[in-house]
Amino acid sequence: MKYDVTTDNSEWTDRDIIVKLFSDGTASPRNKVGYVSDKRSPVRDAIKNAETWLTQEAQQYERIIIHLMDGVELPEDLI
Repeated sequence: MKYDVTTDNSEWTDRDIIVKLFSDGTASPRNKVGYVSDKRSPVRDAIKNAETWLTQEAQQYERIIIHLMDGVELPEDLI
């Protein structure tokens, strides 16, 4: 899978799936327009869902962006 990590949304494109990581250890997948679901889930589950979505919608999306919110740090073993 192709991942990028960012702390702002200036690099998002219409061909990105964004997984927003929150300081409480949850995450939520979205695209540039809005959230796919308002429900937050464990980070690993959200990334797995984004990977599935990317695979199923490969003609529309090309990468996953991990968006770090609220000063969150990306665990080294996450991706």
